[in-house]
Amino acid sequence: MATLVEGNNELDVALEPIVLEIDLQVNALYDDCQRSNLGLTLRNFMNTVGYWQDPTEILPDGWHSLGCGLRFIDADIAQGEIIKTAYLSFCPEGFNKHRVVNSKIRGQASGNALSFTTMEDFDARPRTDAFVYWDDIEPFVWVGQVWHNSPEIKPVIQEIIDLPSWRRRNALVLFWDDFDNRSTPAFHTTREAQSYYNHPELAPKLHIELLR
Repeated sequence: MATLVEGNNELDVALEPIVLEIDLQVNALYDDCQRSNLGLTLRNFMNTVGYWQDPTEILPDGWHSLGCGLRFIDADIAQGEIIKTAYLSFCPEGFNKHRVVNSKIRGQASGNALSFTTMEDFDARPRTDAFVYWDDIEPFVWVGQVWHNSPEIKPVIQEIIDLPSWRRRNALVLFWDDFDNRSTPAFHTTREAQSYYNHPELAPKLHIELLR
C-alpha cells in the first residue's frame, strides 16, 4: 500500500507486487545422488526415478525402487516470502522407451540442507508434509537434450522457506522418487535424467517465481 497525495487529499493506492524469478541448478558433486534398494550412489552418472528389475537378481525379488536427491544452494529468498510458482527441470539421459512412470516430489524439511553423504544420511532426512505427484511421465518424449518440467511444486517450496530456520541464500533439497512403487513393475521402467557428475551444464534445475 502507498499513499498518493493530490492537492489536499491523500489516497491509499494498492501497489502490484513485483514478481521475481530465481533460477538455480545443481552445481557441485554430492549435491545430487541416486538411491535404490541397493544403497546410495554419489558421483552418479544419472538421476533415475522409477521401478526396474535387476537381471542379476541380487535382491530376493529382483526389483528396485529408484529415486534421487537434489540440492540447490544460494536461494535468494527471504524467510516467509510468497512463492508464486515453482518447478523442477530435467534433461533426459538416454532413451527411456518403456512404460509410463509415476513419481513423487517432496522436499527436505530443513532450513539449510547439507550435501549428501551416505545412505543413512539420505534416509534420515525429514521430509516435508507437502508433496506433489508427477505421474504418467510419457516415455517416447523423454529423449535427447530437451528439458522437461515437473508439475507445480509451489507447496513444497513454500513449506521449506516458511521454516523458522530458513534464511536468505540458504540451501534446499528436493527428492524425486517412486519409493511408493506406483510405476508398473517391468524391466527398466524408469526416467533417467542427467546429473552434475556426468554433464554439469545439464544438471537438474529449479525455477522459482516469488512475490516481493
